[in-house]
Amino acid sequence: MKKYQVLDDQNKMFYIDESLVKSDNTHIIYSICGNYDTYTVNIEEDENYFVAAQTSIDKRYEDSTIVYKFTFDSIPKTLVDSAFFLNKKMEFTYDKGIYYFGRNDKNRINYKRIIVKKEDKYGFWDNHEVTELFDEITMSSYFKLKKIGLWGYESITDIQYTVLEDFEYYLARFKYKDGRTGFIDKEGKEYFD
Repeated sequence: MKKYQVLDDQNKMFYIDESLVKSDNTHIIYSICGNYDTYTVNIEEDENYFVAAQTSIDKRYEDSTIVYKFTFDSIPKTLVDSAFFLNKKMEFTYDKGIYYFGRNDKNRINYKRIIVKKEDKYGFWDNHEVTELFDEITMSSYFKLKKIGLWGYESITDIQYTVLEDFEYYLARFKYKDGRTGFIDKEGKEYFD
């Protein structure tokens, strides 16, 4: 049965089912049928570069497994101090089924995206260059960015909140410097208390 996330006129969050009955059970069960490819991305260092590669294990056929490996990027060590993936490690494994859970193309996570560190600041390695640097980058369901004490969600909000919580399904709690609070949805629309 489908569940819907609702904010009442007091900005309190709750859930209702298809019959419009309030529900305390917010647990969502995902299931995928079949075999999915498994991917491992890793970063190795040589003298001059951080080299990023992907290994794919194709398990679509019962009687065989095919392994592919290719290098997809390299980062000069002259530009960054370290490089890692969203799990803050130099290796990350995921399967193709992870793409199907609640993401549209605009905000789909690129699991091969590389986070770089330079002089205690963090950025992304995009299109062969380091993007804008931030004080902190965290990851829950989206990349959350911190700069000069303020937070924002990449591709969803500006960096403008003193407090920005992780999304609970479709909504995340926020607080502005002036004390205003509310929720923000995954499209960037604010709902003030």
